[in-house]
This record gives sequence, structure tokens and C-alpha cells, in this order.
Amino acid sequence: MKASIVLIEDDEISRFYLSEAIALLDVEFTACPDFASACAVMRTKPPSLIISDLNLPDGELPDLAAAFPAGIPILAISAEVTLAVRERLAAKGIAHVLAKPMPVAELHDAIHRLCTCTPELWNKEKALKALGGSSAALRSMRAMFTAELPVAAQSIQTAFDSGNATAVHDALHRLKASCGFLGAERLLAACRALDQDLSEASHSAFRTTLADTLAFMISTDG
Repeated sequence: MKASIVLIEDDEISRFYLSEAIALLDVEFTACPDFASACAVMRTKPPSLIISDLNLPDGELPDLAAAFPAGIPILAISAEVTLAVRERLAAKGIAHVLAKPMPVAELHDAIHRLCTCTPELWNKEKALKALGGSSAALRSMRAMFTAELPVAAQSIQTAFDSGNATAVHDALHRLKASCGFLGAERLLAACRALDQDLSEASHSAFRTTLADTLAFMISTDG
């Protein structure tokens, strides 16, 4: 079952950015502009994770948190994360805080840590389905994909180092297609995150995931 997230953010631009970032993950999520509408959603179905701005139109998160369903982790987000803010949130049982604006990769990392929604390195069943159930075709595609990864990594690294955003996006587009065919779901999510946010944090997360995927493909049989 997919993880589910309720996002509470009253600022329209922030809500759009965060919604676009969350949508890159294989999760269900609902974006709400205030505490009241979020509570209405959560009465129907408690989420796996709540992501909420610190200051909402109908109250402040530390004062409202007790009304959320028990046992659900809360990720607080704020434009100003001071020690005093952290201490106030921690006193209410909210230990997880991110400063806005955060890179997509940083948000994804926090979500992965707080709820079970980390994509698989390789979804063999999905890959087989895409190839009509042919194990022989899957083995051939895996071999080609494994050979492609170091080349793709170098191409993206070179483009990233030179500041050539167009070349990065083009290389990611090709790699995303391969990931989709082979069911390399975690790398696909990392490609999408980097495509959305060409920051060093996203690039670092992408490199780590690519290395993990390559190691997995080399060390396991089809």
C-alpha cells in the first residue's frame, strides 16, 4: 500500500512547489491551505505523514499538533528555523523541521526517513510486465542498462559541472526512459528530483542512487 501524505501550507507558491516535489514520489498526497481542511481530510483517512507550515491561518503548528491523529509523524516547515523554534516544536513532540525553501532532494530524504515510501531499487515484476513477460528480453535489457549507467553518470556530471542545464535535462530524459522500462524506480525518482531542482543536494542524492542501482544490477542475477 502506498504511503499517504497530508501537506498543510497556506502560501500558494510554497504549496505549489511542495506539491510538485511530493508528486515526484510514488505516494498519495493531499494539499490543504489550513488546519481545518487538513483535519477534515484526516478524519476520512489518517495519513502516513503530515507536512505542515509552522504558521497557519487558523493557528500555529505547536499549538495545533495535539489535535492531529496520534502516532503520525509530523514534518514542520518554516522560513525561519531558529533554535527557539526547534525547542518549541520539540516540546510538542515535533522533532523534524526543515527550512524553506529546501531542495527537492532534502525534502525527499526527510519523507523517506519518516514514512515508508522509498521506491525499490529494481521492480522486476514491473520490468517483466513492460517486456511482455520475456525473461530473455529482461536479461538483455538489464545488461544494456548496466552498461549505460556509468556513461549516463559521466554525461550528467560533465554537463552539471559546466553549468549546461539543457544537457543535464537531455541526459536525464534518456535515463528516465531506461529506468521506466527496467523498473529502476528509486533511480527514476532521483532523476525526476534532479530534473526539477538542479542543486548540489539533488545532484549528490542522484549520484548516490545511481551508484546504488549500478551496484545492485552488477551483484544480482536477473
